[in-house]
Amino acid sequence: EGLVLQVSDNNPATWIQALNTAQNIPTVYGAPIEIEIVAFGAGLNMLKYDSEVGDRLKTVAAKGVAIRACGMTMKMMKLTEGDLYPDAGIKAVPSGGVEIMKKQQAGWFYLRP
Repeated sequence: EGLVLQVSDNNPATWIQALNTAQNIPTVYGAPIEIEIVAFGAGLNMLKYDSEVGDRLKTVAAKGVAIRACGMTMKMMKLTEGDLYPDAGIKAVPSGGVEIMKKQQAGWFYLRP
């Protein structure tokens, strides 16, 4: 059982809301839950090395939240995992949309802040 959060726009406020949700859900949900944030499209900009939400990315990653970047978007933006914010455990997946679909198919909850 898990929660997948989609972030597909380049808005720091949206990212902060997603990060707050990822941090708060486990304390309120009342049961262990895996959480994954999937970024694609313009949302990938906030995962880059110079991200203004970088410290928060590290904080939620340290609490066990998985952060995933769309490989297709990375290819279009000519980015590698080395261009992403360090120490947040960000991993590329082949497609952000497909990653979300697979999680939903496996019974995960879906939110888009």
